[in-house]
Amino acid sequence: MKNSSVDYKIFYGDGHHELKDDEVQLLVPDDYDHVLLKAWRMIEWAYEQGYDFIFKCDDDVYAFPDRLASSDYVNWDFVGGESFGIDGKRLFRYVNDRTAPGGAYWLSRKAMEAVLGVMGHGDGEERWMAEVLSKQNIRVHIDSRTGCYGNLPVGSYEFLHGSLPKESEVIALYEFNPDEMRAEHEQWRNGTRKFPTDYTGRF
Repeated sequence: MKNSSVDYKIFYGDGHHELKDDEVQLLVPDDYDHVLLKAWRMIEWAYEQGYDFIFKCDDDVYAFPDRLASSDYVNWDFVGGESFGIDGKRLFRYVNDRTAPGGAYWLSRKAMEAVLGVMGHGDGEERWMAEVLSKQNIRVHIDSRTGCYGNLPVGSYEFLHGSLPKESEVIALYEFNPDEMRAEHEQWRNGTRKFPTDYTGRF
């Protein structure tokens, strides 16, 4: 977000790629071992370009741009999504007031500046990001409308700590491979996408 406008960029690391208008190449290896450094460079680029907020997401994220733009991200410096796990027939949230899934998150300009004060080296993008920001008294605000919902099978579960958002409320969800992403898009397009349902009993 910059000057109340909305745009997007696709970031590439080192390599030979003829860039399009919506693409940016960063001086960083483009492999999994350098995910954190690449994210740091992306934030650096956005900060230098004068952006007030950024929504950073990986290539396994399915997002709704209109819902992103109209969400209340401006009220927070660091907004992350839900992270879920499945234990038998229970579906539970990973609850922590510091970390957030690395797949997608919002940073304000204040948070960007805090992150850029420490060079991005190490493992675990979300863990590193949260540790750096917490030292600046910036805690993650969890928004359940964004979350790691891509790998959740349809069914009935015992939900701990509440339930999933309604399909009409979802801003972004992730953990899709390319084929799953195409299938996900088709379900949203034809209105057949459903989340697991609440289960009030016990197993």
